Amino acid sequence: GDDVKLKNCTACYLVKYCSIKCQKEHRPKHKRNCKKRAAELHDEILFKQPESTHLGDCPICCLPLSLVESKSSLYSCCSNRQSYFCTRKEEENRRNSCPFCRQPVSSTEKEAEKNTMKRIEVNDPVALRQWGSRRYYEGDHKSAFEYWTKAAKLGDAVAHYELSHSYKEGKGGIEKDKKKELYHLEQAAIGGHPEARHNLGCAEGHNRRHDRATKHLIIAANLGYDDAVKLLKSTYALGLVSKEDLASALRAHQAAVDATKSPQREAAEVYRCAAEGGGSEREDETIKRASPRQWLMRIRRRDGFRNGGGLPLPEPYGARFDQSSSQGTADIYWLYVIIVMSADNNEADTSCCASCGVAEAGDVRLKNCTACYLVKYCSIKCQKEHRPKHKRACKKRAAELRDELLFKQPESSHLGDCPICFVPLPLDLSKSIVAVCCSKMICRGCDVETQKRELEERLENKCPFCREPVGNKLWRKQIMKRIEANDPVAMCREGVEQYEKGDYSSALGYYVKAAELGDVEAHFKLRGMQLKNFIELRTTSILRIVEIITICCTRC
Repeated sequence: GDDVKLKNCTACYLVKYCSIKCQKEHRPKHKRNCKKRAAELHDEILFKQPESTHLGDCPICCLPLSLVESKSSLYSCCSNRQSYFCTRKEEENRRNSCPFCRQPVSSTEKEAEKNTMKRIEVNDPVALRQWGSRRYYEGDHKSAFEYWTKAAKLGDAVAHYELSHSYKEGKGGIEKDKKKELYHLEQAAIGGHPEARHNLGCAEGHNRRHDRATKHLIIAANLGYDDAVKLLKSTYALGLVSKEDLASALRAHQAAVDATKSPQREAAEVYRCAAEGGGSEREDETIKRASPRQWLMRIRRRDGFRNGGGLPLPEPYGARFDQSSSQGTADIYWLYVIIVMSADNNEADTSCCASCGVAEAGDVRLKNCTACYLVKYCSIKCQKEHRPKHKRACKKRAAELRDELLFKQPESSHLGDCPICFVPLPLDLSKSIVAVCCSKMICRGCDVETQKRELEERLENKCPFCREPVGNKLWRKQIMKRIEANDPVAMCREGVEQYEKGDYSSALGYYVKAAELGDVEAHFKLRGMQLKNFIELRTTSILRIVEIITICCTRC
């Protein structure tokens, strides 16, 4: 009624009570169902995939922030984290202000502390957490714990993660507490912290609850966390993760990583790594992927590298140039360094001969290594001299290029589409015909419709595609005409006819000519002849034929 107000059981939301007395009396009967439903509700929240990581999106470019925190900057004036590209863009515009709130950027440590304290006064969880971390590294664990607790109450996921470590280590007068450690890990994981989610998965695996551990690791992988992917692969090897779940997690992980990338961010990252001299392995890889042109454009902006950075000029340039003579000399020096780095990474992008270092200019024309396309040479002599150093990298890259073609999904089968109705032709050859006059494969439907129209209108029997007259008397003449014009389809067809007659040498000749012109069916027929011992080919030749068939299908 109007006077009676019922209140839900706040643990399970299954039942309602009119008073605390009724709730206490009903507790013994309801306790078991209440705990079960409360655990279900907790797991629903815990295992829900977060929309993003705890870092969120950059407030300027609105792209997800990378988990590599060195690729973004945290501003003390507004406690917002922004990508390095947005920060760099502001610097290029010569504005010494925050890209988000437009406040002047603190130039000294005291100004940064002052900004942080202002944010703490208004209960900013990020500022509270940052100040707590500072206290922790200064050795004041008790104060750090207090700041982290305040930030965690305001919903900061990183603060929860730091508190879980505090309860695990038990420093600064804080007692070790496994339950509180797991509680804060769960809160951090719910907030989108991938490392906390990963640690939860490890804890569940240690307790032999593999289903729950797998769920945690998949969620962490979906957020773009690399360590979770590595652990998932290990658990897959033990048979604890299905192939479908692993494949789905790998795709989601790659999608999450790609979402944080953009051409502008990559360019800014190259500049940062060049300016700071690298650092982590990932940053070094970014530097190596940069082209010499990108390097030179960024190095020229640095006053410290105007004269080559004060380093000795390596051979062969040391004997030719004075490192302090001009800007051009410094550029040549750094271009040489970049060539060496790129060669080590098998991704050289240069306009200089890989052997003698001669640049392409005037009468000097460089030619690519046609196997790998990684390096260029000015002459055959330089190519032969450089071969021992380049051989290993060349073979590796050549194999990669071949595999790119071999494992590329073809757009259609080797039969292609019907030239009349533009519908893909079926692999069942009985459902299509080959017009001898033009060597086009046409589906049965278009051929039957053409014959019907010709019968109804009493027209001459002609090819549905090229409209040339067809008939048994013209068949032989037309196919020979196509063979004279080097038509691979006609050659393969004639090879089939000669093979059926028993003239295997003639069939082989036609197949070889058609295969050289790129006919996929001819390659397949050659393999069939080898399997039946009509021709002698090595095992490598068989594999090569199969690869050519696949690559030709890809190009069709």
